[in-house]
Parts: sequence; structure tokens; C-alpha cells
Amino acid sequence: MLKIIISPAKKMRILEDYSCQLSAPVFQEKAGQLHTALRNLSFEELKKLWNCSEKLAVQNYERLHAWVPGRHLTPALLAYEGIQYQYMAPHIFSESQWTYAEEHLRILSGFYGILRPTDGVIPYRLEMQAKLAPVRKAFGSVNSLYEYWGDSIYRHLAAETPADIDALQSTGPAAKTPADADALQSAGPAAKTPADADALQIVNLASDEYSKSVLPFIAPSVTWVSCIFGELADGRVKVKGTLAKMARGEMVRWMAENQIQDVRGLRDFRQLNYRFHEELSSDRAYVFLKSPEGGHRGVFR
Repeated sequence: MLKIIISPAKKMRILEDYSCQLSAPVFQEKAGQLHTALRNLSFEELKKLWNCSEKLAVQNYERLHAWVPGRHLTPALLAYEGIQYQYMAPHIFSESQWTYAEEHLRILSGFYGILRPTDGVIPYRLEMQAKLAPVRKAFGSVNSLYEYWGDSIYRHLAAETPADIDALQSTGPAAKTPADADALQSAGPAAKTPADADALQIVNLASDEYSKSVLPFIAPSVTWVSCIFGELADGRVKVKGTLAKMARGEMVRWMAENQIQDVRGLRDFRQLNYRFHEELSSDRAYVFLKSPEGGHRGVFR
């Protein structure tokens, strides 16, 4: 079972015209609880939480208070407008690409937890790394969104059947955070989920901010591969944020186009002039470098 995780984007839109049938986010109830907590905050408290300009704070404050459940929903994969999504170009996916995305692609979210491509969402602003301490009155004893979501995001990734997903909604997540990563990695089989985690392969195309909501809970038996896109500079791999976002989106599109079913297939990725670099890679980190114009050192595929 191959799953791809990606980050959301700050910029979102509402679409009226789309062809897919909407589904409901698996953690819609928990998202609703977050929404209620956010509405109880003042404008200044929200602005501090969002860490944004006055203009963006006003826009998101108005969105927050205008929200009506079930209205103005957009499929999650079409709702985000960041660089990664521009290069992914899901609005021009073929039917087979969209089917692949529905099965394999998941978007991590500070507000919704985890999203499937067809899950109906509203525009929101809530980063996974948002600091809740200054506004704890609205969130009780929870200090961070990592703590709020616990292991529920990972458990959903490992769920294969509707029964598994229903079970996630009826059981509370463990109160664990990224700080527990070492202990969880050594926990072995105890960290497994209702689904057969032995066959799970996770392709990490998310930023560190979002992958931290999954990594601490992964059982040793799970195949986890993070993809790194960079260039060699002074003998070191240098990652440029914008270029990495472009490559992540391009890789998702390429995986859907080629129906990739195993992490080893990622090594054939050659879009945007990237090549897999075997010497710099490991079982858990695949390094892709921009192909040099002239000769090169090292092993490229």
C-alpha cells in the first residue's frame, strides 16, 4: 500500500465548477472543534496565532466567521494554489491520474488533519506549527496542533478499509508529540495500526513542519522515503525552497501519470532536469539533483 503525503498551501480558493463528487474529511468533527475554538478568539489573538499581515488577518477573520457547514466547499486537491499545486496541475489530471491520486495521495493539514483529494474544504489559515500557548484558553490543555492530532493522522494513512477509518473517528488519538519520536521508533510492533502496517510504503513529499505529524508514529516495519530535491554546491546538497516545491508537485503529477506503485519506481523520476543520485541516497532518503550541464561526479541514474 503506497501513500504519498504532501503539505497544504497557505493560499486557497473556492471553486464552483468541478467534476468530482465531494467526500467528507475523515476528521471533520475534530476540525469543527478547532473552528469553534478559533471563533472564540479575538481578532488580535487570531492575528498573533496566524502570524500574518493585517490584510490577511482581516480576510481570514471574515472567512472564519462567515463559515457555514456544508457550503462553499471545494475538493481539497483543487482548493490549494501554492507553487507545488501549480506544478502538480490537478485541474488537468486525466481520469486515471485522478483515480490514482484518490487512492494514494493525502494532504496533511493543521485544520483538517489529513485530506483526500475529493474531501470538501473551505479556505482556512492554520499552520501545523502554529503556537497555541498564547491562546490556550480556547484549546484547553493542548499546547500544539501536533499534540491535538496525536497519532490519528498516521493511523489514517495506515487504514485500508472504511471500517478502519470509522474506527479512527470513534477512538481518541494518543497524546504523543514529535518529541516522542525516539521512543516510538523503538516501540516496534506496538506502534502498528488496525491495518497491516507491514505493507505500508509512505512517500514523504511534505515539508518538515507537516511530516513531523506522522514521523514519530511510524513502525520500524513501514517503508518511509523522503524525497530531497537540490543541487550540489561545494560538495554539499543545497535545497532551494521554491525549486523543491516545484519538484514535489511535478513528482506527484509524474507518479499519477505513470501509476507508480512502489517507492523504488521513484528512482526513474527525471522531470525538471532532476536525476536520482544513488551515492547520496539511503533507504529513507532519496536525493535528486539537477543534472549538470557538463560532466558530473557521482552516480546518476
